[in-house]
Amino acid sequence: GFFGMIRSNLRRLSLRWKPRGDHLNSIRRPKVDGGRSKWEYPCSMCKEWYIRAHVEVDHIVPCGSLKSFEDIGPFVQRLLCEQEGYRTLCKECHLVVTNEERKK
Repeated sequence: GFFGMIRSNLRRLSLRWKPRGDHLNSIRRPKVDGGRSKWEYPCSMCKEWYIRAHVEVDHIVPCGSLKSFEDIGPFVQRLLCEQEGYRTLCKECHLVVTNEERKK
């Protein structure tokens, strides 16, 4: 519906949010074993290192729902947080966190 479209587009735009990129740049290290990827990133949960394609940037404070006009302001404030508001998770750990949040 309408609010799903708004949420989806806001999330897509947030991929270019500078503090999000700064977070990734601040935690990366040169990839040890060569290959096509230059950098690798640690998962905040399992502590393993992964190439960029295998990690996702997660909000420490979930953005929450966007189901009404009243939700837009708080959603955007949580979505566009400062660098400290992000953590990097491997795709497996991110799936676990996401599923736990959806149960609540």
